[in-house]
Amino acid sequence: EEVSGLAAAVSRVERQLVSWREEEVLAEVARDLRRELSEELASVASELRGEHGAFARLAAGLAQASGELRREHAEFAKAFADLRHEHGEFTKVSSQLREEQAAFRKVSDDLRGSQTDLAQRLADLDRPRLLLAAAAG
Repeated sequence: EEVSGLAAAVSRVERQLVSWREEEVLAEVARDLRRELSEELASVASELRGEHGAFARLAAGLAQASGELRREHAEFAKAFADLRHEHGEFTKVSSQLREEQAAFRKVSDDLRGSQTDLAQRLADLDRPRLLLAAAAG
């Protein structure tokens, strides 16, 4: 019975030793995993900081481009408004020129009519002289 008690005690000690050894191995594995995870997290964090910086630069560039586009849009809108105003002025001047052209044509037609009348009157005034010259002739 003593031997069997001793064997049981040795068995318990062996199990305890195995248990402690397993705990040591698990603790070592946990330390290794923590270290690897910490290194991986540090690497990922570094990459993310780099990507964040690149994203921040991209966002700043986009904000600048957006500002430039807004300024160009404002300039375009002003130029378009100016063109619309100039078109209105051109239309007004064009209409005035058409009116003046019509008035000029009327004056030109009147002058042609007056020229014809004057030529007829001159011919009428010259007729007696021609008749006298022909009769004297």
